[in-house]
Amino acid sequence: MIIHTLLYAAGAVLLGFQSVSFAAFTKIYAVREGLLPEDERIERLLRLIPPEVGLVAGGVVALLGLAGSVAALNTWGGLHFGEFDPVRGMRLVIPAVFALTLGGQIVLSSFFLSLLRLGRAPERQEAAEMHRVECSGDGLDSTERGKAEAAAAVGCVNEAL
Repeated sequence: MIIHTLLYAAGAVLLGFQSVSFAAFTKIYAVREGLLPEDERIERLLRLIPPEVGLVAGGVVALLGLAGSVAALNTWGGLHFGEFDPVRGMRLVIPAVFALTLGGQIVLSSFFLSLLRLGRAPERQEAAEMHRVECSGDGLDSTERGKAEAAAAVGCVNEAL
């Protein structure tokens, strides 16, 4: 295997993990803020898998990366830190750095996911609900809704800016 391919593959997997994480976080945030409807699959998944699972998994992956780094260092040390075949060395180092990076990303993603799972403070929840009703006109008859839409539109636009 050419080491360039290994390096690009590791980079592609890391970018893919970032993309999937971003999509999941965006979806969870949008559901929590009421921008998207509840998704039972996501709620069930969040109930079944606690954040600690991600912390442990990320820690294990990072430890494997650390072990790979130590193995590469020991291999080089076996040569008295002299001439070392770069292809052979990078075949150890690239997966080790990949595992260290992916493990760190999993840990940080788990922390961020646990923050997204936190509920709103009651006063913020109430204010958000009032804002939603004001901007959507829920609970009003057609005459009141027209008046409320005109008044709330300015407030909603100003809030958005």
